[in-house]
Amino acid sequence: MKQKINLKNTKDIAEKLFKEKSVAVLFHIRPDGDAIGSALALYFGLNKIGIKADVYCADDIPEKFNFIVNASLVKKKMQGEYSALVAVDCGEINRLGDFTELYLRHKNTYNIDHHLSNDKYGDINFVKNCPSNSENVYNLLKELSVPIDTDIANLL
Repeated sequence: MKQKINLKNTKDIAEKLFKEKSVAVLFHIRPDGDAIGSALALYFGLNKIGIKADVYCADDIPEKFNFIVNASLVKKKMQGEYSALVAVDCGEINRLGDFTELYLRHKNTYNIDHHLSNDKYGDINFVKNCPSNSENVYNLLKELSVPIDTDIANLL
């Protein structure tokens, strides 16, 4: 069984994430605006600093979120291999839906969340209580020195 690492600040998780070569950003089934926005913001931020990233959700994006310009970038089928899988805004592992087993089998997983009930299921966990996970992602992107452009700001 792998040892779980629970991080307390964004600097620590940024240092680990910055070393990744490719990342699949996953978010929970029955997605809400915070899940979609924080996942896409992280996706864009990682790509800006040269870390190949894609974003996935096991469910379709609800029609009420069609106003999110880049929501069409969210994929439902995993394509390729990644050095890390990053779950965002997902308080329980089973809420990853069809990606749950893949996440549990992967050798390098991150869990970035704001739900205090989160059971810290990732290899590397950053769970900080705040009103939305977008706040955690914003602080992480700042720590990674990602320029916050209009697209990222709108997602957050």
